[in-house]
Amino acid sequence: MFWLLVSKLLRKLHLHQLLHLIQGINQFKNAINILMVNPRITIFLSTEKFHLFGYRKKVYEVGK
Repeated sequence: MFWLLVSKLLRKLHLHQLLHLIQGINQFKNAINILMVNPRITIFLSTEKFHLFGYRKKVYEVGK
């Protein structure tokens, strides 16, 4: 229940808009709801933290 309240607060404050300011996180072209994350640079940000902002994980490998 606690984490649902935290997630609700983060979304209400629109703090997800600041995620692309972190090194290793980029917006995907003009899609505001898609972030590309370099896992080697953003080691401290786990998938669970992105879930709090409403994002889900999809893995795309470049060149394969």
